[in-house]
Amino acid sequence: FFSKIKFYLAVEIMITVIAVPVKLQRLMCLWLAYAIGIDASAPNIIFMFADDLGFNDVGYHSLTDTQTPFIDSLATTESLILTSNYVQRLCTASRAAFLTGRYPIRYGLQHHVLTNDKPYALTRQVSLLSDEFKYHGYNTHMIGKWHLGFSAWEYTPTFRGFDTFSGFYSGYSSYWNHIYRESCADAPPGQNCDGHDLRINEDAATGFDGVYGVFWERDETLKILANYANNADDDANPFFMYIGWRASHIPSQAPLDYLKLYAEDQEMSRRAHQAQTTVLDTMMSEIVDYLKNNGLWDNTLLVFSSDNGGQINFGDNSPLRGYKNTSFEGGVRVPAFVSGGYLSESQRGQIMDTVVHCVDWY
Repeated sequence: FFSKIKFYLAVEIMITVIAVPVKLQRLMCLWLAYAIGIDASAPNIIFMFADDLGFNDVGYHSLTDTQTPFIDSLATTESLILTSNYVQRLCTASRAAFLTGRYPIRYGLQHHVLTNDKPYALTRQVSLLSDEFKYHGYNTHMIGKWHLGFSAWEYTPTFRGFDTFSGFYSGYSSYWNHIYRESCADAPPGQNCDGHDLRINEDAATGFDGVYGVFWERDETLKILANYANNADDDANPFFMYIGWRASHIPSQAPLDYLKLYAEDQEMSRRAHQAQTTVLDTMMSEIVDYLKNNGLWDNTLLVFSSDNGGQINFGDNSPLRGYKNTSFEGGVRVPAFVSGGYLSESQRGQIMDTVVHCVDWY
């Protein structure tokens, strides 16, 4: 772990030797300083991964008919937009890179996603971002998609530095009944890896059949935030919250009211993806509104990013070439911005084109 001396040395090197641009210096210094506990007034930090959201699946890029009015407003008026934000080409790799601060090739997760029949998971030989925040006095929470393996309990979120977990372990599941369906290489003929995949901490979360998954993730987020809003205390620990939204990943399922926003004559894969993205926009609006209305926004830093480019025939990565699971820009360059009341006013409404990668947030 960094000591204060090492921190100041790291900042000095970053500024004088690496010549990091000023805007990125400020963001990185803010993140590092508060993550290691230098200041008692450390901000709350919320990191959101959208799933399979393409570069042109947000309205603020001005080239799409996908409706994301809240994201557009938040990004353009209250955020620092990162126009050269890079991730890995697949879900597992990006999530591993973010939480470890290491490129996935260093621990063998660079090529594939972790399916339910895999007998391995993200190595425990590295400390995760959640471990670091927890060590320095933060409460840590995760909501949504894990997708880093669950071959044994010690590889699951509440054993990897998160105080609480509300979500699912696999790469996707039904938005409505929360069943994961996938064929298994070693399964007997006619059998597969079907199973209920929704949990609160280590326990199966039951009674939510028919509750749309993105709505459930919003509800679980608001429950946690309510604990902080209702127990406001100047001496309370700050929180780190990691939200791995399931939108806008397959399967192609969305509430009818949202599907009706998009043309019926297009492929359902694209129509549902757009509807899921608009659902995500609405849920983010409700979460940010809650933060603002309950005295939490001013001391919160929020980071939003997609985990990889949009999937072919589902997402839209225009004008970039390629899709998810390719190493072209369309697969690895994604929408992102930094927001929150804690963000310096001088950075709000600004655009930064300096290259940022998901490992940089560690």
